[in-house]
Amino acid sequence: MSNNEIIIRIRTALAKKRMTQRDLAAALGKNEAEISRWMSGRMGISEPNLLRIEEVLETALTKESLAREKQTYMRMGVIGTGSIAKRFVEEAVHVECICGGCLQSR
Repeated sequence: MSNNEIIIRIRTALAKKRMTQRDLAAALGKNEAEISRWMSGRMGISEPNLLRIEEVLETALTKESLAREKQTYMRMGVIGTGSIAKRFVEEAVHVECICGGCLQSR
């Protein structure tokens, strides 16, 4: 995956979580200037930082994570190689029980 594709995935995940670059910086313990350099493409994102961003944003960014995500959807029988399957993965809504008694969509 190219650096631009990673940046797009990060921007998309930030928007879905209603987070800003400032929020991401705080969650990662980084300064805002470093996040800005990553997001503008002026500075590459190291593998350890990518893994940490994946955790914070709950999104796949590395080749290994994307392969695991694809395998999961294939096992579910909802993904192939076409554009409809790709759109499903991009638009999938993650639901998580936060209190043990109800479900809230994020």
